[in-house]
Amino acid sequence: MAIAFVGYFIFLSLYVAVVVLQREAWNSETTYAAVKSYLTGQFRDPKTYDYKDFMNVASVEEWWNWMEVFFIDNAYVGQQTNFEDYKPLDMNTMLRYNRLTSGVVLVQRRGKEEQCNVGDEKYLQFMPKCQQRTYAEGLINPSKESFKGSDGVTEYKYEEREVGLPGSGNFDVGFFQNLDYDGDTAADQMAELRKQRWINEGTQWARAGFVVYNPNIGTFCAVQFKTDFDLAGTIQMKMEIEILLATNYTTWTDNIRMVLEIIFVILWFFNVASVIVTAVKEARIQQNSFAYFTSSGFNMLFALQLFLMLVATAVWANIVVDPSRTNITVTPEAILDKAGNPPNFSSVILLYQGYFIISGIIVLLGTFRILGFLRVNQNLSMLTDTLALMVAEFLQFAVVLIILTAAFMLMTHIYFGSTTNKFATPEAAFINTFEYLNGQADFFSLNEMDVVGAPIFYYTFIFIMIFVVLNITIAIIMDGYTLMQERKEKMASGYLKEVADLSAITQAKHGMLRMLAPCKGMMPAKWRVIKCLNGAILDRFAAPTKDEVLELLEPIMDPQHHVVSFETVKRKLRDMQTTPERLESIFDRFDAWEEPAYDLKVSADTRLDDAMKKVKQQIYSVLADQKRVESKIDMLLSHFAK
Repeated sequence: MAIAFVGYFIFLSLYVAVVVLQREAWNSETTYAAVKSYLTGQFRDPKTYDYKDFMNVASVEEWWNWMEVFFIDNAYVGQQTNFEDYKPLDMNTMLRYNRLTSGVVLVQRRGKEEQCNVGDEKYLQFMPKCQQRTYAEGLINPSKESFKGSDGVTEYKYEEREVGLPGSGNFDVGFFQNLDYDGDTAADQMAELRKQRWINEGTQWARAGFVVYNPNIGTFCAVQFKTDFDLAGTIQMKMEIEILLATNYTTWTDNIRMVLEIIFVILWFFNVASVIVTAVKEARIQQNSFAYFTSSGFNMLFALQLFLMLVATAVWANIVVDPSRTNITVTPEAILDKAGNPPNFSSVILLYQGYFIISGIIVLLGTFRILGFLRVNQNLSMLTDTLALMVAEFLQFAVVLIILTAAFMLMTHIYFGSTTNKFATPEAAFINTFEYLNGQADFFSLNEMDVVGAPIFYYTFIFIMIFVVLNITIAIIMDGYTLMQERKEKMASGYLKEVADLSAITQAKHGMLRMLAPCKGMMPAKWRVIKCLNGAILDRFAAPTKDEVLELLEPIMDPQHHVVSFETVKRKLRDMQTTPERLESIFDRFDAWEEPAYDLKVSADTRLDDAMKKVKQQIYSVLADQKRVESKIDMLLSHFAK
């Protein structure tokens, strides 16, 4: 067990080290924070003179104001801090080191126009045209028809731009506009797009993005401002920043990571082979193909973890060979793809996001497996034992919990969904209702939305979910904890006292010493021996292990008699090639000697004769009592006969 735990811990630690090096969290976070702070500042609305940022944009007019007044001005940096113009090779360098690789790219996706279907045709004369809704950032059910600007002449066409190498099959789609690398020209292009009403009634999703390159840390920073134009008229904006390496395996840290990745892959194959061999053995013994996986939940988790590691490795291999970074042309003026368009890293960004999501799940499963290993010690298994003992009762109560949560979720959706986006959709209502279980419910904000519904929801929710349900959940957990403690106390008062009282430090020390058996000659003498409770001293590295004891004694265990003679044990183990000295060391190691109620040296035949004599004495006594009763009955019968 100790060797398996150490081996798995090294394997998981190696994987975590690889993922941490791949993530480059420090460089990514500092770049992310700098760019976000730089591009999310406030601007003064030229119409209302109010200070706003991109999160406060509420109309198409404000969207254009933000793009022209703030976004273009900050994305295109033409002057240094002393108001001198940048040299051509340093043009458009923001935050001192991050240079714009090309101009800003705008793309929008539109909904299909159709005749309104409102059920009553009289409304068609008022507004006859409607837009179909698109989904998934406008990728599902988009309109591919060209549309014209306000002048009736300028036409904008739908495009499918291939991302990466030609033939890769990755496309970015929509109505594209490439702004020039020069800031003044880009500003004029933006003004022209606004004049032509490039964003109009058909627009349902838009993105403004650019890529900067930082030579100090060798990374690209892809910045995207995405806007959802809802059919109800609301505008929701969000910013996404993704950091990715410009090259792979070029620095000394990259080479170290590559070595660790290779070692991890080798260890992964070793673990998979070990699981397969063990699963085949278990299947043959149990006559069940899935015996290994059904015997323990932790075995199933480990198999799932190995599978996810395979998926993560395949995703990372795709990231390494992704053509987005190799299919680019670098000149002193700009970095473009082979088609002359600004670089598009959308495909590799999705791979990065998926890879780290899978990695997080793998780490979580690894944590569960480590907790499974810790069950060998009573003091470290408190959490897992408590969960195991309360899970059956909790799963039954979870049905009630789900029903109540769903009911209150629907109440919030019905009462407040029309006035706040927190409850506008069932999934948002569920998340916010669940957060209310942590005590975050605010009666006054709910009361502003619905003066009647707020008290009905709030007081019933607080009483039922907080005062009753939450406390029942805690009580179920406490029941499991109490039962776990009772079992531990029962072990401590019985024959398993040594196991119950064994500290994790002592257990780890013994395990590590046993792993260092090849180096026992260099250890101090006191480390090489075990002092037993009965005073016996054993060689630590020759003493039997618990697995060996179980394998040896389990076949001869007699549940009816927990005390047997040493001669009986030797007789039963005669065919297992076990010496008496080895048996004595087993009983010394675990202090299994007991003083019996009778002399075990007396032969079994003698004890049988003594038992037969006692039985005969009891029989004679019963017969004598029976004759005395019969004589008294005879006397009574003779008396009444007269």
